[in-house]
Amino acid sequence: MPSPWKGWWGYLVPSDDKYRFKLTHFLCIPLATSKSRSQLSGARQRLMRDPITSKIPTEAFVWPDTQRLTLGELSLQSDSKILKAKSLLKGLDLDNMLDELRSGNERR
Repeated sequence: MPSPWKGWWGYLVPSDDKYRFKLTHFLCIPLATSKSRSQLSGARQRLMRDPITSKIPTEAFVWPDTQRLTLGELSLQSDSKILKAKSLLKGLDLDNMLDELRSGNERR
């Protein structure tokens, strides 16, 4: 019986037929920085050697340079939808949003 999970990294993502819309774009923040790259690589190596997680296919353990935090998955099937999404993202005041998050955390 074929696995219901497929993807280039092995068995972590449901097959495309499980999605109602074909996903075309992903909004992500990369996690690898000059400081975190060695930490992420070390964690990857430890997971691959661990007796429990070593049973996971090695393809599932992504390289630090490809690790990211996915904020959203989009189905932008036309140029006009892509332009709208770009306009929306460019219009965000990220500095202000981050400041609000920081001040909210300080009040807790």
